[in-house]
Amino acid sequence: MNTEVPYIAQAGWYVDLPGPAETVLSRKFKKLSKVDRKAADAQAWLYRMDRARLRTALTSLGKKRGMTSLVKALSADDALRWGDLRGALELYQDLTKRSTVAGGAVAAWARLREVEVLERAGRVTEAQAKLEAARLIDASATDDGGELATLQAVVAARLRFRQGDPAGALGVLEQAPPDSDRPNPARGAWLRGQAIYTSLSGRADRA
Repeated sequence: MNTEVPYIAQAGWYVDLPGPAETVLSRKFKKLSKVDRKAADAQAWLYRMDRARLRTALTSLGKKRGMTSLVKALSADDALRWGDLRGALELYQDLTKRSTVAGGAVAAWARLREVEVLERAGRVTEAQAKLEAARLIDASATDDGGELATLQAVVAARLRFRQGDPAGALGVLEQAPPDSDRPNPARGAWLRGQAIYTSLSGRADRA
């Protein structure tokens, strides 16, 4: 496993399990190393919102060399899912600073997550400024599969929707469709947004 870039940072958004959650949790995914299996389990517990097991898994991973980014990323997502916006923002900001690759995937992912937290907190102007800065910083970032561009569009659309413009939010998404039909969290977030904004734009039949 590339320990510089967490699974979720490679995927771009939400949780990316190397196999069905039940398979990973039952230890039957034989291709994973012991550490990778623990990382996958932690993501499964995050997905299931089981904080007790997640914390146990993160404590174990925290003792492994090279797992700091993954632990912080999962901890930040956990805080966000439970409504701890301040805690999530601090963790994403720290993850951005800790990234050892300037303009790399981890920092790019964390910057977009910061924008999302600010938007959820109602700090729309600040979120918009952060998004514009992220676009400039991450313009040359490595972006396998075009997922970073897709995620930037998803976040930009959320901000447009927050400003009361679902049709505009839909337009933002339609200008940056996923590069690939391959299932991944970035494409999933884009499709969810498209369905929501299409429906709220008065085109429920199309949604």
